[in-house]
Parts: sequence; C-alpha cells; structure tokens
Amino acid sequence: MAGWILPTLTFTYLQLSSLFLAVFFVFYPTTEVLLDRWLKFDESLSHGLLVIAMSIHLSAKTLHRIDPPNFKNGSLSNYLPYIGLALSSLVWLVTSSANINILEQVLIPIILWFAIASYLGLHIGLKLFPSIAFIYFAIPIWDYLNQALVDLSSLTVTWLVDLIGITALIEENTITLPYGALVIADGCSGLRYFTIACALAVYVILDSKPNRALSIKLLVTAIALSLFSNWLRIFLLILIAYETNMESSLVADHETFGWIIFCIVLAPLFFIARRFELFPEQKEPSKQAPSIKKIALTFALLMLTPVLSFALNSAMKVPTIISGSQLSYTPAKPDTNIPKLPNAKILLQKKANNYVQNIQLYRVLNWKEESKENLVPYWPSPFAQSNWLVESRNVITADTQQFQYVGLKHKLRGYRVCLAYRYQVGQQAALSYKKAKLLQIPAILTGTNYFEAQLAITNAKDCAATEPSMINALTELNTPLIEVKGS
Repeated sequence: MAGWILPTLTFTYLQLSSLFLAVFFVFYPTTEVLLDRWLKFDESLSHGLLVIAMSIHLSAKTLHRIDPPNFKNGSLSNYLPYIGLALSSLVWLVTSSANINILEQVLIPIILWFAIASYLGLHIGLKLFPSIAFIYFAIPIWDYLNQALVDLSSLTVTWLVDLIGITALIEENTITLPYGALVIADGCSGLRYFTIACALAVYVILDSKPNRALSIKLLVTAIALSLFSNWLRIFLLILIAYETNMESSLVADHETFGWIIFCIVLAPLFFIARRFELFPEQKEPSKQAPSIKKIALTFALLMLTPVLSFALNSAMKVPTIISGSQLSYTPAKPDTNIPKLPNAKILLQKKANNYVQNIQLYRVLNWKEESKENLVPYWPSPFAQSNWLVESRNVITADTQQFQYVGLKHKLRGYRVCLAYRYQVGQQAALSYKKAKLLQIPAILTGTNYFEAQLAITNAKDCAATEPSMINALTELNTPLIEVKGS
C-alpha cells in the first residue's frame, strides 16, 4: 500500500501540515518571498496564509472521503510521482538560480503535489489535486490580470462619470476635476476583491458535492460582483472628491471604505452557496502502517535540491568590467525621472556625439555575485506607466542591434520625449523586460553571468522626425563594457 493515512481527522491535519511545512522549508528562497507578501495585509496577497489553511482543510476532508486502492509493488504508478518530484525540483532549481520569482512560485504547488503523491500514492494524489491547486489563489499569477482590470475599471468608471455629466476632463485613466486630478492606477484594479471572491467560490465548490450548473453560476456571480464592487468604489470616491473639492479624507485613505462596499456587494454570493449540497459525514480511513521507505525517498528527493543549488551557485562566473570613463561615461542615478533606471551594479550616462539633437545615452550593467541577487534587476519598464502616455511604438535598427522606440507624453505636464532601449542577457538580446527575465535561465546555465540595458532619450514632439538622429546616437552604444573571463 502506498503511503500512510492516520486514522483521525486531527492527525490527518498534522500529517498534511508537516508535508506542507517540509516543502516550504526546503524551498525557502521562494516561500520566504511569498510569506513576505502574505504578511502585508494591505496588498493583493494578504489572504495567502488563509488560503494555505483552507487548502490543508480541503485536503484533509478529501482524505477522509476516499478509499485508497492497493497497488502492487513495482507498479509504474508507484514511481511516477518520484520522477515528477525530481523533475519539478530541478526546474525550480534552474528558475531559482535565475531568480525568476513568478516561475519559482508557480512551481511550489506542483512540487508539493508531487511530494504528497510520492508519500501517499498517485491515486490519492490525484484525488487531492484540486485541493492542492487551490494554493494558486495565494500565488501572484493573478498580478498579470492587474493591467487588464485597471483598463476595464478605467473604461467603466470614466463612462459613468461622462454619463452623469459632472465637470471633468477624462484622458485615458486620468480624471481631472476642478480641484485636482484622480488617476485610476494599479491600486484601483480591484485585484484583491477579484481573487478573494474567486477563492471563496472555488472553496465552496470543492467542499460540496459536484454540481456543474450551480458551480458555474457561483463562479460567474463571484467574478461579476467583485468587478462591480470595485467599479462602485472608484465611482463613489470620484463623486466624493467632486462634492468635497478633494478635501474628504476618503480621497487619500479609502482602504476600509473599499472593504465595506465589497462585503455588502458580495452578500448575494452566500445565498447561492447555500444551495450546494455538502458531502456526508466524514468517515475514518483505514489504519495503515507507515512506509518508511517512501517517507525516506520523498524527503531525500526534497533535500537534494538545496545541495544542487549550493553547487550551482558556487560555480557562477563573475564578469570583468571595462572602465566606462574611457568612453566618457559618468555615473547615473536610479531615481532619474525618465528614463526610470533600476538599482543595478553600474549605471552610466553621457551625452551623445550628435549636434543636431540633444540625446542622452544610458547603460545599465548588472551580474550575480550571490544566489539571492537578480541577474536582471527588477525593472518592469524604463518609464513610469502611471505618468506617461505611449503615443507611438516601433522597432528601429542601429547597425545590427534592434531597439524598442517609443514616443511618450507626460499625462499631467504635457511635454513629449522619444525613448529607445534594448536588453542584453548573456549572449541573447531582448526588447521586452519579460523576455529578458526568461533569458536569465540560459545565461546562468551557460555561465554568461551578465546583463546590460542600453537606452537613449531626447525631448522631441515628433519621434518619427527624430528617428535618424536617434539611430546615429545609438551606434555609440556598440562598444562593450562587460565581459566574462571566469572567476
């Protein structure tokens, strides 16, 4: 028999909690980041610890509803979870070395499921899969919906403001009132309301007897009510700001106000939830002797990961830096308004040798010296998207290198700039930050432990007319400043 299920629900909670803690401890570089976000109660994952507790509860109740079958020793199904645990741990090791946080975090529930399936058996693991997958409500994959939710909120709320006819200038997600401006920014996405409403709906579905029609109705209602509650919150805040000439305290601090609206709007969800039929009284699973061999093999595979991680990080090569002063570069600061520079090992700037157009050049250099450091620094965008409106975007080529070329207009001040940029990760080039993050994996594995970003910016009303001068200036960035010669 694969695995060991203890006879009482209390002991089952302890057993599952131990497995959860073991995985969280072994993969602490990732879970430490998650825990930090779960403990920030004013952010989008503040419900994270509650989701973990709910996952353990669902898993324990599921274990007390199923009759695990017997498998013959040597059966392929006995070994598949171990193979999956080993492979998923190796994938985590690679992504962790490259510090691609989102991929590391996505792998944690997968690794946890393989560990449980290795310990309790594949059949039981399959039964527990939905309960373990519930953990994804505590993983920041939902952050990728943030911009779409912001855009949807902006579209809906600005339509409502225009509909009621109050005096306001509406420009994309900025609403300018007679006494000030309100920006529907990232914090106005309603992402927390969305994920919590969906998590509650899915929890009810998993904790009840299957009912497809009612499940779809509950989930759709949860999504609709969460979106509506956020739109209502923003719309009411705009009305309050308008009526109080921006002097109401709610304009600056509306956290509690939002949660009150969310709870009121979400009330109909519980009336639908009451229509679900619960599972019958839990039965106790049959007692089984612990399989020491399976326990030892599961934990051995888990502990192998930090050993390999130490070996991989010890083999990292440190790059050699060529002095930027030889090419007339001077140090730059990360708090530059535009371009918005990251915190990196070296930041350089200089004026391009272009007498037609005043163009400023920037170079960002970075590499890993410790395992916790990022090869590609955190840098979602070279400009603050909440402050700048993208008016044009295309790709230009200087010599053999391609650059992203964008025309930007400041949302409040109205002036325009033209910005060109590219990323180099090891031997691979990228025009987007997301691709640059992914390129960390081959860079780390091949020992090309360096990152560079090249940027050029100028004030100009017409970026198309400025393009030839920009291309000429970008050719000055071809001289290398970094190379790997080994440690």
